[in-house]
Amino acid sequence: MSLPKDFFTQLEQYSELSNREKAVFLEIFGNSKSRVEVTQAFHISESNLSSCLTGIYKKFSISGSGPVKETRLREYLQKRYSQQKPSGSSTAEISENDIDAVVQEICEKVKPSIKEKCGTMRVLDMPQLIELTGERGIYTNVNILEKITGRRRLDIPELLQNFNPEHFDHFGLIRVTEKRISGLEVVQRYNKLMVLGKPGAGKTTFSKYLAMQCIEGEYLTNRVPLFITLKNFSEAPKQPDVLKYVAQQLSGFGVKNVSFKADKLLRHC
Repeated sequence: MSLPKDFFTQLEQYSELSNREKAVFLEIFGNSKSRVEVTQAFHISESNLSSCLTGIYKKFSISGSGPVKETRLREYLQKRYSQQKPSGSSTAEISENDIDAVVQEICEKVKPSIKEKCGTMRVLDMPQLIELTGERGIYTNVNILEKITGRRRLDIPELLQNFNPEHFDHFGLIRVTEKRISGLEVVQRYNKLMVLGKPGAGKTTFSKYLAMQCIEGEYLTNRVPLFITLKNFSEAPKQPDVLKYVAQQLSGFGVKNVSFKADKLLRHC
């Protein structure tokens, strides 16, 4: 959800930020820019951006770790903004600018379906389904490589650095040297994400876990989780585009004025 710049500059915490922190704050929380877009726009490293965000979270008294802090700050800002809205705002203006009500409505509608599709999984040949989340959940957090290792380009010195004569038959493939990042942090960092991996690596399980965390209010509470398989989408009658397909799915959950709300959701994702 994008909020007006005037709202941010009137916050008491905004005046306490440094100039760099103000610029980063407005880009990420005002213009909904991703971390990658901000580092490129300001020509700063990821570590410098993280330090800047740490200062911002401290000024707003936001606690937690990793992507949780960004979610909490967004929720705090949205709450402050809703409290400061003029009482005379028209219904049309609120429906156009405030997506929160739509998100909450649709989340309640899709919750039973998300829990049914994503709440459990089958392990090997076990006859009963296993819970994915909750006290008995078996999910293990995944770490993701941001770069595709199969497309790495290494020069000769880099190859020789880890060379071991005993493993000459798979020279250069002994170990992965790329830094691994928490899957939840990656989702928080990028607005759009494609997860690649071998069969059985956990791609579907990770997607189901994200949907469950979101629908249970543990993560990305300002988003609507929709679990759509490519098979079902590709085999849908009349081959609808993404917007029409999402609208069809929401209509099946009993959402009213579905075309307008589906369009609003996709434009704010």
